[in-house]
Amino acid sequence: MVNDDIILKIEDLYVNFYTYAGVVKAIDGVNLEVRRGECLGLVGETGCGKSVTMRSVLRLIPPPGEIVRGKIWFNGVNLLELPESEMRKIRGNKIAYIVQEPSAALDPLYRVGYQVAEPMVYHGLVGSFKDAWRRVVELFKQVMMPEPEERARAYPHELSGGMKQRVVIATALSGETELLIADEPTTAVDVTIQAQIMDLLNKLREERNLTLILVTHNLGLVAEMCDRVAVMYAGNIVELAPTEELFKNPLHPYVKGLLAAVPRITAGKDVVLKPIPGFVPNLIYPPPGCRFHPRCDKAMPICRREKPVMKEVAPGHWVACHLYDKVGGGDE
Repeated sequence: MVNDDIILKIEDLYVNFYTYAGVVKAIDGVNLEVRRGECLGLVGETGCGKSVTMRSVLRLIPPPGEIVRGKIWFNGVNLLELPESEMRKIRGNKIAYIVQEPSAALDPLYRVGYQVAEPMVYHGLVGSFKDAWRRVVELFKQVMMPEPEERARAYPHELSGGMKQRVVIATALSGETELLIADEPTTAVDVTIQAQIMDLLNKLREERNLTLILVTHNLGLVAEMCDRVAVMYAGNIVELAPTEELFKNPLHPYVKGLLAAVPRITAGKDVVLKPIPGFVPNLIYPPPGCRFHPRCDKAMPICRREKPVMKEVAPGHWVACHLYDKVGGGDE
């Protein structure tokens, strides 16, 4: 797979978790292309598979999880076929990952500057640890860390949540980063710091020509930051479209439900939320056919039998739903 416009391509990805309760079918045939230089939003309910999909890109699925099958192409190379020694050259260097909880990403026993410097030394990006330390201070300045030299000597417990997040971002940018995966980068910080972090990511993306994948529940962030949006439900991508198109013209019943559940302030009127009925399915025993059909008010008999495939219903607008399948809809 060689396409200069596509930096990342996920093909037919399946991930299972083998638990005592049974096999959790967490990712069920995900296909996704990420264009070079874009910001792609990946959204969906908790447990829908967003983080598992992104961790699969770096081959960081923890036990008892396993990538069952699929292909993950990065710059034309299938990452799932690389030996671990080659994967280490990409992980944390070409592809960087900002985890959900910065405190969990930082070792409490080491100064944060050392933790940012270590991968630079490991990947041979600097001549010495002294050079790496100077680079750490420069990175802290880039991420707008106050008093960067002093903060580099601090331990994680001495930093605020916003400062820890900046340390994690600096670590992600310490290599020759081409693809940056930000997994809920604003979860642990207040609203003011959220805005600062997103402005920072946007600024760094433009300066470095990064490709950014933003994994989030926050549809407001997606509307402001992203060029395109992929929506996941129960291990499947159900809709993919340019951001403006998705918000103006959602097609999948699940996506319509998500947008209808977003609070809106309307002058002189009470705010009425419209929750999606039912519950996220147990992925040990997922529903047959479309995994959303038990909660869908548009479900047809075919939805209970056959899994829908992604179809391009308008330029750049893809949806996996039998409502847009003339054969499926017509037969029922």
